Amino acid sequence: MCGINFILDKKKQLNSVPIQAMNEAIAHRGREHSAWHVHEEADRQLFFGHNRLKIIDLQARANQPLHSIDNRYIMIFNGEIYNYKIIKQILQQQYSFVTASDSEVLLYWLAYHAPTLPAHFSDMEGLGIFAFVWYDTHTQTLLYARDSMGVKPLYKYEDSHYLILSSEIRGILATGLVEKRLADTQIYHYLAYRYAEPDKTFFQSITPVKPIQRTMNALHLPTERHSGLADILTQAVVSETVGDVPFGLFLSGGVDSTLLLAILHEQGYTNLPAFTIANTATESNFGTADFHFSTLAAKQFKANLHTIEVDSTLLKDLPAFIKTIDQPIADVAYWLTQLLAGEAHKTVKFVLSGAFYYSYIE
Repeated sequence: MCGINFILDKKKQLNSVPIQAMNEAIAHRGREHSAWHVHEEADRQLFFGHNRLKIIDLQARANQPLHSIDNRYIMIFNGEIYNYKIIKQILQQQYSFVTASDSEVLLYWLAYHAPTLPAHFSDMEGLGIFAFVWYDTHTQTLLYARDSMGVKPLYKYEDSHYLILSSEIRGILATGLVEKRLADTQIYHYLAYRYAEPDKTFFQSITPVKPIQRTMNALHLPTERHSGLADILTQAVVSETVGDVPFGLFLSGGVDSTLLLAILHEQGYTNLPAFTIANTATESNFGTADFHFSTLAAKQFKANLHTIEVDSTLLKDLPAFIKTIDQPIADVAYWLTQLLAGEAHKTVKFVLSGAFYYSYIE
C-alpha cells in the first residue's frame, strides 16, 4: 500500500504547502519514503505527492514521484501490475529502464498506449490493481484511473480552481482548499446498508474516482475441466507473492483463505506466517469457529499460525480506531482486520487475504 496525492492548480496560485500537507495526512500509507514534485507551465502547475511502502525494488531509484529518463513523463502510483516482468520485456524494445519496479513498467506502458488509451480505458482490464496519476509534459495529457475492481482507492474534488486527487478523503481535506459539507443523504443509505453509496462519500464535493469499465469478454475462465481453473488459481496466487519483502496470510479457516494456503503449500511454502482471530477462553461461546478451522488448516499445510485473542477489553481502543477511518462504515470485520494487521506488521510486510484480495501492512 502506498499513498498518492495530486493537485492541478488551474490558476497557478498555490505554493507547496497543500501537497506537503496531503502527504503528511496519509503518511501511514507509506512511511519509508515521502516526496513531492511540482511541474510548472505557463498558466498552471501540477503537484505530485507520494508516500511509499517498499515492496518491489527497495532501492531509492524506485521512489516516487517517478520520472522517465528524459523527464517527459511523470507518475504517482499505488498498486500492483500483474506480469510486469513480461510486459517489461516487450517495452524494453522501445524504452530504457533504470529500476526493477512494476511502477516504471506502468509509466512506460501508459506512454506507449497513451494516444488511444483515454477512449479505451477498458484495455487496462487485467493489467493489475492500481490507482495512478500520469502526465505527459509534451502533449499535456493527464490520465488518472482506478482498477476495474475498485480495489485501490482514489478520491476526487474539482472546481474552477483545482483538481485534487488522493488515496484518502483526509488527504483532500488536508489541503485546506475544500469545504467540509456533509452529504446528509448518505446518512439514510448508511443506516440501511452500513456504508455510503459506492459512487458517493459523506462529503458533498468529494467523490470516489469510478473504476475503469469492465469488459465482459475479459473473463476467460475454462468451464470444461476443473484442472484449467486450478491452473488459473495457482498462477493468480503465485503472482501475488512477488516482492522483495516477507509476506504472510490472513487465515480464517474458511474456504477462501484455506484455499490460498493450500496453493501456497503446493508451491513449496512451509512455515508461512498466518494470522487469525480467536476469542479468549472465558468468551469461547461468542464469535465464530474461525480459530478451530484455521488451526486445522495451519496444521495440515504447515503454516506458522499467529493468534490474536479478542475480548471486551479491546473496546477501549475502538474510539481511537474510528478516528482513523475516512468515513463511517458499520462492519466489525473492518476493526478485526486492523487488529490482524497490527500483529502481522511485527513479522511481514504484506499479506494475502481471501476476504479482501490482499492487504499491505502499514
